[in-house]
Amino acid sequence: MDMSHTSNTTQSNAFSPTRMSIMMQMALKWRKRVMILFDEWKTSTAGTYWAALIGVFLVAFVHQYLDRLLAPSSPLYQINLRSHRESKDGENSDDSQHRSSTLVRVLTTGVFFIRISLAYVSMLNAMTFNGGVFLAIVLGFTTGYIVFHTDLDEL
Repeated sequence: MDMSHTSNTTQSNAFSPTRMSIMMQMALKWRKRVMILFDEWKTSTAGTYWAALIGVFLVAFVHQYLDRLLAPSSPLYQINLRSHRESKDGENSDDSQHRSSTLVRVLTTGVFFIRISLAYVSMLNAMTFNGGVFLAIVLGFTTGYIVFHTDLDEL
């Protein structure tokens, strides 16, 4: 029995046309027909495609808004910081102060949960490899950054 012939056959089968067709295509497609996240969210017409693009854009845009809410300069963060400092200093360390501090922490944790969920949804949307969906995601993040993370007064 010739073992060298068997290993050559196995190696050549790894790159056969049937094996290559199983691999996933990694190029952007520019079609209006796309499935986004669920079987029920399929686009077939130009109208449904544009509606999906607007939805994907808004997901990325809202992510940037929530990111801004968790930034150190945001009012929500400042309230949490102020209540933490006051309770540490012993001023107004009553039960209501502790409850408001806990409420702010729960609220910021909820905002973080939603923000990170939207980030992963955007990543899954990008994995459709549709060019329009990809551009909508990038434009949503960019527009959200411009609106929520830059001071337009200082420009």
